[in-house]
Amino acid sequence: MSLDLWFRQDLKNILLAINVASAASARFSDEALVVAYRLGFEEALESAAVALGIPPGEVGLHLEREMPSRERSRGLRVPR
Repeated sequence: MSLDLWFRQDLKNILLAINVASAASARFSDEALVVAYRLGFEEALESAAVALGIPPGEVGLHLEREMPSRERSRGLRVPR
């Protein structure tokens, strides 16, 4: 019989790896939709981390909280 036991550091590493993989897929795009998606994705991972007892800010890549400059000129912003 095995134990279903996870260490907090292992969970943190898993969430961080998921975040890095997602960021890599969007690395070369500055489209507003991709930026907004990444921000939401990262915030969802942060929420999961908190639920697992991992302090906020430990699995995020700390993305910019604003849209690219060309989107700002149209008045679009990602909510903080």
